[in-house]
Amino acid sequence: MTGELLVLSFMSLFTRLLCICCFISCNSLYGQQHTVKCKTSVKPGIEHHGLVEEDEYLYIDSTKPELRIIFERTFNDTVCIYLNGAFVRKQFIQTNRMIGVSRAMIKLDLSEYKEAPEISLFMGKYCARFLPVSGKRIAYINFYKEKWAIELSNVLRAYK
Repeated sequence: MTGELLVLSFMSLFTRLLCICCFISCNSLYGQQHTVKCKTSVKPGIEHHGLVEEDEYLYIDSTKPELRIIFERTFNDTVCIYLNGAFVRKQFIQTNRMIGVSRAMIKLDLSEYKEAPEISLFMGKYCARFLPVSGKRIAYINFYKEKWAIELSNVLRAYK
């Protein structure tokens, strides 16, 4: 009988350790610093005009420190986003081939940062980092033939 109790006790201890390890590994990304620094710095293009076409929207509210990230072109992968090296979000991005943009728009709250945080995007073996520009509320992200292109704007484009 003691052998069975010993086996049950070992299994109970093993189950607890397994649960603890799973909990730690699942939560280990959130809030931690990313140990691999992205070497690909991208200087974003800035859309200077405020011309808004039909069905487009102009974001001019400078009191909300938010940045909307919109993925264009041909994404079909998971993207991890970091602010100043701290993990923020992981999301699968797939662009709609008909309109050339992803339906997923990611909003980043930048209110806790006194200065513009460095934004890093990791997708598989590729990464890009950039600094947002004060007053610009939208970042259009493109990745094509292993090259990143980022454009900052206040115009939410209408895709048809």
